[in-house]
Amino acid sequence: MAKFLCLVQFCLILTLCSVSSVFSCRWNYRKFRHYHGNCLTLLREMDTGTSGDSENGNIFDADWFAHHTNSQPVKQIWLFIQTLEEISSLLTEADPVPWNKEQLNNFLNMLDYETEELHSCVPVRGRKNKRLSLYFKQLRGLIHNNTGDQTNVWEQIRKDLLDLLSLLESFPADYFANKTY
Repeated sequence: MAKFLCLVQFCLILTLCSVSSVFSCRWNYRKFRHYHGNCLTLLREMDTGTSGDSENGNIFDADWFAHHTNSQPVKQIWLFIQTLEEISSLLTEADPVPWNKEQLNNFLNMLDYETEELHSCVPVRGRKNKRLSLYFKQLRGLIHNNTGDQTNVWEQIRKDLLDLLSLLESFPADYFANKTY
C-alpha cells in the first residue's frame, strides 16, 4: 500500500509540474508577433543594395521546413528556438558582416529576447534538428569559402534568413492560441 501511495504522489507531482510549465510561459502570440515583426523589418532594412545572386541559389528547403508545421507544438517551438539560436550564432561568429552595425546589434538583441522568452514555454530541452544544423553549416561554408566580394554572399544570406524568418512567423500560432494564461 505504501508503494502505491508513493506512486500516486509521484504521478501527482509530475502532473503538477507539467501543468505549471504551461502557466510559466511568459510569451504570448501578440508579443511574439511584435518582436518577430521588428526582426523582419530590421532584416529587410539591412539590404546592401546588391543582388545577392550567386551560383549557389537559395539553399534553404522551404518545403521541408513547412512540413514541420504539422509536428507537435513543442517540437515546433524547439525548431523555432534552434533556428533563432543558429541565426544568432552565424551572425555573431562571422566578421565582418557588411550590414549597419546598430541595426545588426538590435536584430541580434531581439533574436536573443525571442529565444529567451520561447524557452519559458517548453518544459525540457528538445533535440537539435540535424537538417537545420546542416543548412546553417552550408551558410557558414558560403562565407568561409568565398574568396571574392563578401557583399553578394551576405546579401544572399540576408535574403535566405528573411525567407526563413518569414516562414517562422506563422509557426507557433497554434501553440500560443491554445495556451491558457
